[in-house]
Amino acid sequence: MLAIKEIEEKARLITLNVSGLSITDALQVLNTATALILNKSEQPVEQNLKKPFISSLANFLPRHAGRLCSVESDPELQRYIHSIHEMRAIKQITEMCRVKFGAKRTPSKSSIHRYIQKMTKQAQQGE
Repeated sequence: MLAIKEIEEKARLITLNVSGLSITDALQVLNTATALILNKSEQPVEQNLKKPFISSLANFLPRHAGRLCSVESDPELQRYIHSIHEMRAIKQITEMCRVKFGAKRTPSKSSIHRYIQKMTKQAQQGE
């Protein structure tokens, strides 16, 4: 097993070789190299190392926006929450939405909470 200093030195050499690439390309090169190493290895490889390496890098790769939350996908519900959210608890907002829109159309408390947090953050950034 290599010592920590040896590992860091070898890692520096590798990063020098991918330094001119975009982050995405560099990570793809490293992912491919890892797969080649694991596939060519004649030594037993720990099971957790056989998992796709790219999954551990998912937080570093560019992400595309997912679908809208249930509040944002319903403009009428969105306007209603905007009109009532000041000085009310999430539980109250959820109950008021349930009365007005019915249980099926009412988002969960956590969905409403995330939406209000997002609105608050956007408002603060806009100031």
